[in-house]
Amino acid sequence: MKTKLLYLAMMIPGLANAQVFLEQTQAESGSYYKGILTVTAGCDGSSTTSITVDIPEGLQFVQPMPKAGWQLEIVKKPVERPFFKDGIEITEAVRQITWSGNSLHDIHFDEFIFRGRVGVGATSVLYFPVIQKCEAGELYWDQIAEVEPVKKTMPETGPQSVIDLMEEMEGLDKEHQNDQAKKSEISSDDDQVKADQHHHGHQMDMTDTADKMDHSAHSGHGQTTLQHPAPFVKVVDGTGDHNHH
Repeated sequence: MKTKLLYLAMMIPGLANAQVFLEQTQAESGSYYKGILTVTAGCDGSSTTSITVDIPEGLQFVQPMPKAGWQLEIVKKPVERPFFKDGIEITEAVRQITWSGNSLHDIHFDEFIFRGRVGVGATSVLYFPVIQKCEAGELYWDQIAEVEPVKKTMPETGPQSVIDLMEEMEGLDKEHQNDQAKKSEISSDDDQVKADQHHHGHQMDMTDTADKMDHSAHSGHGQTTLQHPAPFVKVVDGTGDHNHH
């Protein structure tokens, strides 16, 4: 039981609230994905002057959207395995996009958009590291969580679930004690006192364990917090060539 609780506590990822993130964090394998990169703040109050996003190899045929007032620059790199599209051999692909030459005030937000096709058999999570340059300073949004960042699992693996598990295990323990009592028809007062003391001590041990696990969960939350998490997209199985606009 303690092993299960310790495992739950260790699985609590403390992702910080990112100010640079992708609006849509899920895409189908083989489908077209529209990446809307949202920037909600600058660098400690300083206005944003440039956004650079690295494109993972799992996203193909990438097209950036021009942005009024901003200069657009793309960097292409050779692909490991050339392939054909519409009868044309593709030997290089977009691997980096930069929007620059303008200013986004710290109190404003804006969106930087691109699209591409999620490769069939792409890894389960695609990461898009971002460099945010400002009038004063820059931020690197490139940290990757040790566990898969699926938002739906967050509430189910929090400290409250540890307590729920404790209550469930305590209930099972009581059922076990009742079964043992039914098997034994002879009981003395001394035995009853010892049993009560044992049960009381067991409850205190359970409570102490729960407190430690809850503290461990909160401590782990602080230790695993990502200050600058990389934007990501979770890839799910698709049926192939869909065109999502």
